[in-house]
Amino acid sequence: MIVTIVAFIVIIGILVLVHELGHFATARWFGIRVDEFGFGLPPRAIGVVKQNGRWSVVKGKKETTDGNTIYSLNWLPVGGFVKIKGEDGMHAEDEDSFSAKPKRMRVIVLASGVIMNMITAMVLMGVVFSIGFPTVVTDEMISSGKAKEVRLEVVEILPGSPAEKAGIQEGDVIGSFSGGKPLVSVNQLQRSLSGKEGIPVTFEILRDGKQMPVTITPYRIPEREYAGIGVGLAQKGTVKYPFIEALWEGTKYTFFLVGEIVNAFYSFAKTAVTGVGKTAIDVTGPVGIAVLTGKVVDMGFVYLLQFTALLSINLAIINILPFPALDGGRILFLLIEAVRGRPVRKEVEALVHNIGLAALLALIVGITIRDVFRLF
Repeated sequence: MIVTIVAFIVIIGILVLVHELGHFATARWFGIRVDEFGFGLPPRAIGVVKQNGRWSVVKGKKETTDGNTIYSLNWLPVGGFVKIKGEDGMHAEDEDSFSAKPKRMRVIVLASGVIMNMITAMVLMGVVFSIGFPTVVTDEMISSGKAKEVRLEVVEILPGSPAEKAGIQEGDVIGSFSGGKPLVSVNQLQRSLSGKEGIPVTFEILRDGKQMPVTITPYRIPEREYAGIGVGLAQKGTVKYPFIEALWEGTKYTFFLVGEIVNAFYSFAKTAVTGVGKTAIDVTGPVGIAVLTGKVVDMGFVYLLQFTALLSINLAIINILPFPALDGGRILFLLIEAVRGRPVRKEVEALVHNIGLAALLALIVGITIRDVFRLF
């Protein structure tokens, strides 16, 4: 339990800090004053600021007025924040204010958090591919030697099939066939079963780390021209690349995941609005993510890196949505300003963002309550 909580806090903290670091770095690059860069959420525990070449401690709620940035450690150890001068639309007359900068600079500052989350996901997936990535593999990967530790895993069992009658379960690994060589591909199994229809065959099955012999009598699969045992199989293995190639593969895989997540969001939103159709995705909050983190920690370091990359992608996609209070919502107001030729009134924009923030908080609370009921 403690490991799960620590892992959850560390992962969320890193992802949010990376996001805020993007805003911080680009703001400073464009000469925008950053009043505070905080680790964790207020209230502030302690802060430091560099003035006249010396670092000094800042306590309580004290703010800086000389343009220097306070680097703070806050009591709620989840994520972080950046306080940028003029991000609320004020101080438009000051050169070092966010509001005074050209729209393209403001868009870059707002979008930089999302970009940093995407870069983080690419790097993490690159590390995963360089360490060794457990995944479904193709015959080409097997023949080229990029796939190691290849195995045939049962992912589906046909009702009434010989495999079901023999007690085969999803997740079982078919190791070998009648004492022969280990099976590593579906084609290899199909060739091995050729001519064995109606003849009992003994398979070595790996389940929960233990090997066991299971005798199955192959049959003629309906609508197929070959004998089988009635299972759906996946060729799984560990794919490993040299580091530079791994970064490229990690980048490609990251954008593949982006496409899948965007499609899932679209299906979810379409179903929610129209009430037509079904969606296979579910929404979870902090409690649900913490539970998933605990499960992934038990699976191993590579899976934890992959999970963190997936969370980073989700954080990027959610933040770029044109919803009030999110980065995408603030960019939308800049686009409206560009079209109208003048900005939306500060009071109106602030009201819209506050309503959006309240809606987001209410959604998070509702999802969290549901996750708690699911858990207990």
